[in-house]
Amino acid sequence: MSELSAIFSWCCEGYTPNSNLARIEDCIWYRQSGCEYYFAIVEADTRNFVGEIAIDEIYDVEQSGNIMYWVRSDYKGRGYAPLAVLELARFGFRELPLVELKIKVATDNQPSIRVAEKVGAKFEMLIPDYEQSNGQISDIYCYSIGEKK
Repeated sequence: MSELSAIFSWCCEGYTPNSNLARIEDCIWYRQSGCEYYFAIVEADTRNFVGEIAIDEIYDVEQSGNIMYWVRSDYKGRGYAPLAVLELARFGFRELPLVELKIKVATDNQPSIRVAEKVGAKFEMLIPDYEQSNGQISDIYCYSIGEKK
């Protein structure tokens, strides 16, 4: 929980099953409104829940969005994140009118930097003092994945 609460505002000390239900309802509403698309990451053979991935920060004019993901600590390092990022990129380029997806990574988040590199994302820039969804400020790297023609 502490790993997630450092990144996501919804993951906090008082998080309960009812909080989870409310968050799922929010995710459904976001998807129906076309502004965010959330998916579970699951193990193919066991269907165990591994994590979550989403496209958010969708900008219609630029035809771009942001890839956000997290993987449970007991599943890290097993290749789930790169596979999920590639699948989500395919979804974004085929099912949504997107031509570019961004991956924003805290500069001290080596596992996510490796994910961006593994999926062939292009390093674009360092963004200093970026405000995350939980209000924390940190330097981040911005990577991009463009639609393969």
